[in-house]
Amino acid sequence: MKQLIQTRPAVLYIVSESSWIMFRDAFGAFIKRDPPLSARPVDNDFTLLRETTDPEHPLNFVVQVNIDGHDYNSTARIVITPHFSYNDNFQPQFRMSPADWLRFTQQQPACFAVMTPANGFEVVPGNPSYANDYIAVRLSADATKSAASLMLLEKQFPAAYDFLRSYYCDAHAMMSGVLDELMKNGTLTYQTPPNKPGYLGRNAGSCQFCVNSRWQLPQGCIYGKNTETPPPPGFLEKVAQHVVSHGRVAPVSVPPPLIKGVPPAPAEAPPASAASHAAAARKDLP
Repeated sequence: MKQLIQTRPAVLYIVSESSWIMFRDAFGAFIKRDPPLSARPVDNDFTLLRETTDPEHPLNFVVQVNIDGHDYNSTARIVITPHFSYNDNFQPQFRMSPADWLRFTQQQPACFAVMTPANGFEVVPGNPSYANDYIAVRLSADATKSAASLMLLEKQFPAAYDFLRSYYCDAHAMMSGVLDELMKNGTLTYQTPPNKPGYLGRNAGSCQFCVNSRWQLPQGCIYGKNTETPPPPGFLEKVAQHVVSHGRVAPVSVPPPLIKGVPPAPAEAPPASAASHAAAARKDLP
């Protein structure tokens, strides 16, 4: 948290639902979105990716506080991504619930029939242990090959392609799209000082790492952050402590999802500890 408070990032990428749960549980009082994120995302990381890349409903980490007469203001856009441990999470793909997949295969059998490896498609069934697990139709990680597969659908099966478009997910494009959005609205800027290389503009706040009373790096600070007035000693640490002390919110009771043929689960136990969340996060890893 000290690093977040000091650097004031414009965007924060959180990897996987498990990491998001830990961050939300610790700092939920400073997280803003209207409407709130899905409490039980139906497609896990991919649902959260779709929701947090929606430009109409951004998820932000907002800290606005006055401590010892000094204001601190920072807003970071949060994007929740699939787990980086699995490359296939970032291949372009269509993702459908079992019900939507059944409807597609029944209504568009000819299109379904061409979804073969020879045409650049890999149909990945949901985990049979979970009745509502999503089905993925992955395309090649090669941009030229995936474009050819999409062109095949668009040209030969236009009605099926229109149906499929809302289920399309390209995690890399969605993540970079947020950066494009932030550039367009001025949150991110590109600076071009005369006779110097260009760079992404830095957020407000002093930095004394490259130039200080003990050393100076050969190129100095190309951003000029060393010339900004630093905050009073200990101020940023107090801000971080404020966020840690006031971050938790009262847990919200969310009923477990009902699965056909399976009786409702008993009432949930009290909120899990950070250690148990960390154990859950490790389950994402191979």
